[in-house]
Amino acid sequence: MQLFIKTCIFALGFLLYSTVVDAEKADEQNNSLPQTLEDYNQAIRLDPDSAELYKNRGIIYKKRREFNHALRDFSRAIQLDPDDAGNYSNRGNTYGKLGQFVRAIEDYDQALRLDPDNAGIYTNRGAAYKKLRKYLRAIEDYNHAIGLAPDDARAYNYRGIAYKNLGRYQRAIEDYDHAIRLAPKKADVYINRGVAYKKSGQYQSAIKDYDQAIRLDPNIAGAYHNRGVAKKNWANIKAPLRTTTRLSALTRIMSGHLSAAGSPTKI
Repeated sequence: MQLFIKTCIFALGFLLYSTVVDAEKADEQNNSLPQTLEDYNQAIRLDPDSAELYKNRGIIYKKRREFNHALRDFSRAIQLDPDDAGNYSNRGNTYGKLGQFVRAIEDYDQALRLDPDNAGIYTNRGAAYKKLRKYLRAIEDYNHAIGLAPDDARAYNYRGIAYKNLGRYQRAIEDYDHAIRLAPKKADVYINRGVAYKKSGQYQSAIKDYDQAIRLDPNIAGAYHNRGVAKKNWANIKAPLRTTTRLSALTRIMSGHLSAAGSPTKI
């Protein structure tokens, strides 16, 4: 029986991994989840003391946005295996989905005590601090994450958001630049950089970023809104510039006429 249960756990874990990897295929994922969930229910009835089964079922509940069920499963997994950092990290992620960021941070703290070199947990804890508007604390976590995983575009993007919220727009733009080099097809990063450009008065650069975001994902309403605002602001700047340019040209013409006429003769 134990061999059978372990075989089930392995097979279900493989199926769950496939479901998570194919998360963007929404229709396929939704069709497979109920069957997968029932399989885990049956496995837990056969082996009610398996932390791994509760953790995996909790991940499924979280994917289904059944967060309270997910919390119960992650909490049970922690009771059964309190030394698994993943259990605390998963529960922290779920608390974050529920907007309970203080409790999320408490779980991330424990996860990092157990797994201090996990860049993803630092990034997630930084995101929770960001939600609490503790931007400097968030930046510390993003720095740790980047130090551990320098090719993680998400950490650069999130750190850019924190710098933007602190009004450090150029520093934010540098982080977005880095994130875009690592993940050039992420529309949200172009939007974020566009916001930083707009906030710093660089409207033409902002418009270019919103254009690129729309090319990558034409269904993001915020990109169109922000682009419209940037275009309006740029138009307001261009109008006085055109007037100033015309006045300068007229002044040069008048000066030329006066020079051609010569100075008046003294009597």
